[in-house]
Amino acid sequence: MVLARSALQDLRDVVSRSAQPTTKLCDLVADWRAETEQRLHPLGITLDWRISMEDMPMPVSAEVSLNLSRILREAITNMLRHAQQANRVTIRTALEQDYLFLSVEDNGLGLPLGGAKPHRGMSSMNARAVALGASLAWQPVEPHGCRVGLKMPLANLSPENAGETAAAEPLS
Repeated sequence: MVLARSALQDLRDVVSRSAQPTTKLCDLVADWRAETEQRLHPLGITLDWRISMEDMPMPVSAEVSLNLSRILREAITNMLRHAQQANRVTIRTALEQDYLFLSVEDNGLGLPLGGAKPHRGMSSMNARAVALGASLAWQPVEPHGCRVGLKMPLANLSPENAGETAAAEPLS
């Protein structure tokens, strides 16, 4: 059921995002919040959404918007599938020093010793991050849980820079 909903949302995104060449970052973040709340609330999982940026009117190209949305959606899907006993998800978005930061953190059992084994969802997220010139990392959270973090140069949001992505430094 989760997979079917995710596929349907991906299809909706392709149709709606391709119809408009750009989206404001503030509108994109609002869409992310609404979709994530809609997925988590029926399952009794609390969403803690933290935005460390004021107004975000900068334009985001349709391709960048689609890739960022799919990375976030896959992070939530992975949490729902693998984060046993999670009852809270914290999502942080921030604009700092010419970068967009996005992280998804759960309070589930966390990553297995030695880290998570790569799977199709993680590979897809990594491929999308590379296409965006972003870095993506999975980290354990103390005392338990997992965090997925994305760091992307703000210059890569801009439609005029689409296809000329600058590489992000690794998350620290």
